[in-house]
Amino acid sequence: MGPLAWDYNRIDANSTVEYKIAGNATAGTKLTTTLVWDRIVSWNDSGSVPGIPDFDDGFVVEELANLDISTVNAAGNALILPDAFGRMPFSNSPNDTVEHIYFALPESGSYSVRVQNLSNH
Repeated sequence: MGPLAWDYNRIDANSTVEYKIAGNATAGTKLTTTLVWDRIVSWNDSGSVPGIPDFDDGFVVEELANLDISTVNAAGNALILPDAFGRMPFSNSPNDTVEHIYFALPESGSYSVRVQNLSNH
């Protein structure tokens, strides 16, 4: 992927996808990665007012998917040490629908961003 990229695809349950960053980055280059996904909410229309949400309707909130992102070096190893400013090369909150990395790459070379779905859905 180039310096700016989007992917609107899905990631299967208990799987991993890697996005190789095009070219070689110089040490100190700032990597910004944001992963955002939707929480699934289903609407159960009671039919009292068909097609319009009303007081008789119900909503079912699905379990929140647990997605994580990490920065991966050319050898395929996830980076785990913070940069000089204490910023981490990964984001792994189990409670949100957003993961974000802002990190200075430690050395020149090629990198990837790894997305992991740790959920059963």
